[in-house]
Amino acid sequence: MMVKLKFLYIVIFVIFTSPVFAQPCLVSSYPFNGNANDATGSYNGTVNGATLTTDRFGNSNSAYNFDGDDYIQVNEEFDYPEKTVCLWFNAGPTTSTGGCIFNMDNPTLIHGNMGATVFSSGSDHYLHVFAGGTTANQFDVLINTNQWYHLAMTKDTAGFKIYLDCNLITTFAPANNVSSTGDDNQTRFGSDRILFRFFNGKINSISITNCALTAAEVCNKYNALSDVVQPKEIFNVYPNPVMAGTLLDYTIIGKETSILEITNALGEKIYSQSVNASGTVYLDPAIFTPGIYLASLKNAGLQTHTAQKFIVE
Repeated sequence: MMVKLKFLYIVIFVIFTSPVFAQPCLVSSYPFNGNANDATGSYNGTVNGATLTTDRFGNSNSAYNFDGDDYIQVNEEFDYPEKTVCLWFNAGPTTSTGGCIFNMDNPTLIHGNMGATVFSSGSDHYLHVFAGGTTANQFDVLINTNQWYHLAMTKDTAGFKIYLDCNLITTFAPANNVSSTGDDNQTRFGSDRILFRFFNGKINSISITNCALTAAEVCNKYNALSDVVQPKEIFNVYPNPVMAGTLLDYTIIGKETSILEITNALGEKIYSQSVNASGTVYLDPAIFTPGIYLASLKNAGLQTHTAQKFIVE
């Protein structure tokens, strides 16, 4: 049930810029061109032991090699109701314990975990994908070592879709479970959430969006083709944490935003308002009790462009 706020003042700053990245709703991009920086300038990675190496085309200093005790850490959890993670990986020798290609999982997530590992069973090697945290939301597929693969994992309200080299290999039902342990507000490449199950192999060309790419868009990325560009929106919430009974401010850079939606930690929509100007939102203490909330910006088709969590104290 939607509850109306007593007061609403919305301040929006809209800046139109030229498209830079050939994919929709891009949040972060890690091409690994000599470093682990985010090409969008948002969330740079911190390298812990991984070394630069050749990518799938033989270009030097264009991928990272992980030798079984390395990882790259990004201090952002990318906890969006809709999301896509795309990357290229090349697995080296695997073990029965498994090595984690990437992991997004910690107790504070609202929209569930997501990750992928490689492991061996006898003489066979497998890619293991998981999303949402339930036993049913796991899948294994045979792979070869020393071979490049393109992995794409998407999430929206209908569930998860997993693609390998442009082929849909499995789907998962919607689920938002998470692990009870692990570092907060972090994503890791080459390791799991507790610095265990280290990956042995190469990773290249990671991208993260706050929308679920279509099958065609996934295949465009696999084939290195361009997509129709939607300029990135930057959505800032402040102060964070914020007190109930005070004002929550927003700054929006981008375009095509038309709806501001706020949900609580249970995913229940408690506020929705069309926005096309600028202001602040009064956090009525009768509605916004202490807890974690998610503010999402949606277009006219209710597709989420970007979102940010905030805490009410």
